[in-house]
Amino acid sequence: MFTRIQWRIAASYVLLIAVALLALGVYLAYYLRQEQLHQLEMDLRSQALIIAQQVAPQLQRGDASQIDAFAKRVGRAADVRITIIDRTGRVLGDTDHDPNTMDNHLSRPEVRQALASGFGESMRHSRTLDRDLLYVAVPIGSGGDTLGVARVAMPTSDVQASLNRVVTVVGAATAIAIVLAILLALVVARATTSNIARLTSAARSMAAGQLHQRIEIDGRDETSELASAFNEMAQSLDSYISTINRERERMSAVLSYMADSLLITNARGEVQAMNRAAEQLLDVREQDVRGRSVMAVIRDHELAGLVRRALEMQGPVRLPRLLELGSDGNRRLIDALASPIPGENGTGSQVLLLLRDVTELRRAETIRQEFVANVSHELRTPVAALKSLVETLEEGALEDEEVARDFLARMHVEVDKLAQLIEELLELSRIESGKVELRIHPVNLVEVVRAGAERLRPQAERQGVDLEVTVEQPEILALADPERIQQVVINLVHNAIKFTPPGGRITVRVYSLDREVAVTVQDTGVGIEPELLDRLFERFFKVDRARSAGGTGLGLAIAKHLVLAHRGRIWAESEGMGKGARFTFTLPAVGAA
Repeated sequence: MFTRIQWRIAASYVLLIAVALLALGVYLAYYLRQEQLHQLEMDLRSQALIIAQQVAPQLQRGDASQIDAFAKRVGRAADVRITIIDRTGRVLGDTDHDPNTMDNHLSRPEVRQALASGFGESMRHSRTLDRDLLYVAVPIGSGGDTLGVARVAMPTSDVQASLNRVVTVVGAATAIAIVLAILLALVVARATTSNIARLTSAARSMAAGQLHQRIEIDGRDETSELASAFNEMAQSLDSYISTINRERERMSAVLSYMADSLLITNARGEVQAMNRAAEQLLDVREQDVRGRSVMAVIRDHELAGLVRRALEMQGPVRLPRLLELGSDGNRRLIDALASPIPGENGTGSQVLLLLRDVTELRRAETIRQEFVANVSHELRTPVAALKSLVETLEEGALEDEEVARDFLARMHVEVDKLAQLIEELLELSRIESGKVELRIHPVNLVEVVRAGAERLRPQAERQGVDLEVTVEQPEILALADPERIQQVVINLVHNAIKFTPPGGRITVRVYSLDREVAVTVQDTGVGIEPELLDRLFERFFKVDRARSAGGTGLGLAIAKHLVLAHRGRIWAESEGMGKGARFTFTLPAVGAA
C-alpha cells in the first residue's frame, strides 16, 4: 500500500501529527509530574521544619520518651509518615513502626544530605511499606548544634494518579487528531498525486520511445513546472540518445580494433566483457566466457591475483614479470596491468585488465642486442688485427722493408674489411629507412640476373663450383630497379658460392609466375637446418660455419629489404644439412596491378 505516493503523503502527515502530539503529551506529563513532586517536596519541607522546631526542646533536654508518640499522633493527623532520628542515626520515633525494631538510618541518603547541607530529599521504594515514597529531611538544631534529623515522607501514588489522568486526556485528544489528520491527508494527497499520475503515464510513453509525447497540466504549481521540464526533456532526449549511440559505436570500434587485449571483471573476478584482441589472444569468444572467473578463462593464477590486488589497493597494479599466454605453437609474451574502474562513490567495483602483447617488442630488443654484439664482434676482429700489426711494426718489423710491406698489405686488407662493413651498414640503414631512391621501370629480368651472375663467375671457378643460369625465355619483364636487383642476385650467388664445396653446382633460374616473376638461386652446398631458415635474413645472423666462411652477415638482410622495397617476396628453403639450399625472390610482373 505504501508504494504509492499518495499513501506515503497521507502517512507522513499522520505520522507527523501523531509524533508531535505524543511528544507534547510526554512533555506535559513529565512537566506536571515534576511540578507536583516539587510542590509536594516544598510541603513536606515545611512540615519537617515545623516538626524539627517542636521536637528540638525534647532532644535538647535528652528526653526522648514522648517523641515516638508525637510522631505517630502528628503523622496520622497529617496523613504523612514522620520519622525522628538522633544524630547517630538511631530512630527515636516513627509514625508507622516501632523505633526499637527499625535499622539505623544514618546511611539513608536524605539523612546524610540533611546532616551535611541542611536539607535532604530522596524518592525511592520503601521495603518497609512496599511502595514508592518521597522523603524530605531537615536537621534538628539548637544553639548551632545538630541534635538529630526530622524526616517526613509521603507516597507518590497521588502524583501518579494525577499523571494517569493527564495521559488519558492526551491519548484521547491524540486519537481524535489522528483521525482528522488521516481525512485531511487523504484529501491533500489525492489532489497532489492526480497530476503526478498523469506525469507518470506520459513518462512511460516516453520510455517506450514515444518522444513526441507532450504533457499538458494547467496551473503554476510544482507539477506544472515538472510537466514543462518533461516536455523540454523530450525535445533534447532524442539528440542526446543519438549522441550517446555515436559515442558508444566509436568506443566499441576503438576497443574492438585496438591491438591490446582488454578484459573487464566484476568484484568477484568474473569476466563481464572483452575486446576482439583478447578473444584472439585467449582463443575464446566473449559470449562463451561472460560470467566465468578470470582463472577459468585465462588459466593463470597470477592474473587472478592481480585483479584481487587492484580491488584491494584501489589503484593500478602491474605484474612484475612477463607472462606467456596463448595456445601451443602461438605463445605470446604479455605485460599485464590491472586497474579498478571508479564507480559513483569513487571506489572501483570493476577491474580493467590490460594484456599488452610485447612479443614483437621483446624480439626487436633481442635483435637489437644481437645487432650490437655482432657489430662489436665484426669490428673487433679487424681492429685487433690492425693493432697487432701496428704493435709488431713498432717493435722493430718496420726496419725490415720486406716484412713491413707485407704487414702494410695485411693492414690494407683489414681496413678494406672495415670499410666494407661500414658501407654495408650504411646501405642497410638507408634501405630500411626508405632513403634509397629506387628507379623502378620495366626491365628484362633475364639480362639483369645474367649480368649479376657473370660478375661472380670468376670467383665460382676459383672455388671449383659450376655456375649456371637457366631461363624460360629470352625476355621476362619485371618492374624493378636493375642496379638494385643485380645487387640482390650478387648477394645470393655470393652466399651460395661461400657454402658450396668444390665440385658443387649453383643454378640460377629466372621464370614467370601468375602475376609475378621469380628468381631462384639453388646450390648443392652444406644446407641449412630447418629451424634456422626464418632467421637467415636477420642482420649479422650467422651459423657457426658462416664465421669461418668470412663476410659481414649483412648480405642477405640487404637482399631482403631491397626485394621488399620492390613489393616483392623472398624466402629460403632447405631439406637439411648436406642437402643444399634454395633462395627465391619475386618481383611484380609488368602489367600486374
